[in-house]
Amino acid sequence: MFRRTKIAIRLCADPAVQPGVTGTGSWSTSGTALPYELHVEGEVAASQGGVRLVFRNTGKAGAAFHVRSGNGQTGRWTYTAGAGDETSDNFGSGGATSYDFAVSGPNGFLRTFTGGLAAGSANP
Repeated sequence: MFRRTKIAIRLCADPAVQPGVTGTGSWSTSGTALPYELHVEGEVAASQGGVRLVFRNTGKAGAAFHVRSGNGQTGRWTYTAGAGDETSDNFGSGGATSYDFAVSGPNGFLRTFTGGLAAGSANP
């Protein structure tokens, strides 16, 4: 599953450019699996006038999710899901007919949810 990569570097190809710095070096690096597997699912909760987001972590370490609204006027909500855990929340619309949320997490995790509030119209 993991690939070991050997990298060789030549520190200076031309001693005139960097006098006194010559030689080569090498080292090995291997990929390390992230200790979490993150998932976010969204669905329109028409009866509640908003969107329900489910945050799931099927990995071996806890992780935090950050939710931001697209309008920038409400929230920055933070949720933590432990190893093998999930949590959820409903985001009301305050009479709006659409929604726009971005969910971020560790290591560049990003999911966006935009759409209308008609039943079944969640767009991940």
